[in-house]
Amino acid sequence: RREMLLIATPAIALAAAALWLAYQFVEPAPPRTVVMSTGSAKGAYHLVGTRYAEILARSGVKLELKTSNGSKENASRLMDMSSGVKVALVQGGAVLAKDAPNLVSLGRVYQQPLWIFYRGEDVKTRLMQFKGLKLAIGPEGSGTRAMVTELLKATKITADDTQFLGPENDAAASMLMAAEADAIFLPTGADSPVVKRMLSADGIKLVSLDQADAYIRINPHLGKVVLPQGMFDLEKNVPASDVTMLAPQASLLARDDLHPAIIGLLVNAAKEVHGQGGMFQRMGEYPQASDPEIPMSEDAARSYITGKTFLHRHLPFWVATFIERMAIMLLPLATILLPLIKVLPWVYQWRIRKRIWYWYGQLKRLEQRLGSDTPELTLDAARQDIERIDDAARVIPIPLRYSLEYYSLRSAIALVRQRIAARVEPEAAIAVYGARASL
Repeated sequence: RREMLLIATPAIALAAAALWLAYQFVEPAPPRTVVMSTGSAKGAYHLVGTRYAEILARSGVKLELKTSNGSKENASRLMDMSSGVKVALVQGGAVLAKDAPNLVSLGRVYQQPLWIFYRGEDVKTRLMQFKGLKLAIGPEGSGTRAMVTELLKATKITADDTQFLGPENDAAASMLMAAEADAIFLPTGADSPVVKRMLSADGIKLVSLDQADAYIRINPHLGKVVLPQGMFDLEKNVPASDVTMLAPQASLLARDDLHPAIIGLLVNAAKEVHGQGGMFQRMGEYPQASDPEIPMSEDAARSYITGKTFLHRHLPFWVATFIERMAIMLLPLATILLPLIKVLPWVYQWRIRKRIWYWYGQLKRLEQRLGSDTPELTLDAARQDIERIDDAARVIPIPLRYSLEYYSLRSAIALVRQRIAARVEPEAAIAVYGARASL
């Protein structure tokens, strides 16, 4: 038992050191609550965030939604460590990597058409036709206002010659209906109630941009979509013709310290929400594992390629996550323990036999001295030595399985004792050997 303890103690200490070292690289457990910044309470971003929250809730993770004025505020919250916001939907072009080094992208998740509604009898197909009018382009600090301002600036329209208004989507629609605004810009989904309201309103028209391709070349974060004729109402033919619209892409951005397991959940939620396609995108077209403005998260990119891991497909989220975290610790431990399992029995065997071999060595030296022509010891000293060796051999702690080696040593001791006795009392020794030989 003492021998096993002497051998096992260093092995246990080595294993403990390996566990401690591995623990330094193990992510902490995922948080139970994650804060997401969306947009206005009735906007498309908040609706998408609500669907994400429902999906994450199935895994026991609460996605807490915080409304905002839009993409600009969302990006600011992400960059502000004190805000508590870890993830947000941000419109393409609202923030760039050079301004947000602590942000990563979880991919482009969908296209959001820019609906431009206006009042009047004449048909408008270019932004230049809105110069000098009252335009509702979104609240101050919103991604919508930043994007539309950029588009208007490219068309040589500024606040110096045109009145910019800042209501949110519903309020902007009401202002257009009440003739308090001449046009409104709404980046939202086709299923938005405010879009359906505008399409069915008398005297309200939807702009089909003739110069959409030119704007896309100037602003790479924009896309182009076409709303087919009659898409909303085939009977009444709404819209009455194909409508070409600009479509900024929405990115799912996160802080670079967001837990990898939560990133995986969000990517899977984005696939479930946006992967089925819709009016302006094909099935599987979104989400996309790319972002030209913010670097992709490595964990997100891996999730797009591999999907759910085997453990996450067959076990509850928290169980699968725990096993994955523990595997990181057990791998280096196994790397150490497997060789130890093979080496420790050999070490144990060597230490047991070493005790026997030591006294074999003592016995061999005594025998060599006895056989010397000029012995270096007296017979009395030889007898004392053999008795010392014999006494020590009797008390060697030897496990039962090593009895053969033990009794071989005792037999060798007896043989050397006989040789010493033959020198002290030759006649008696001869008589003993002769009697044994006759037997």
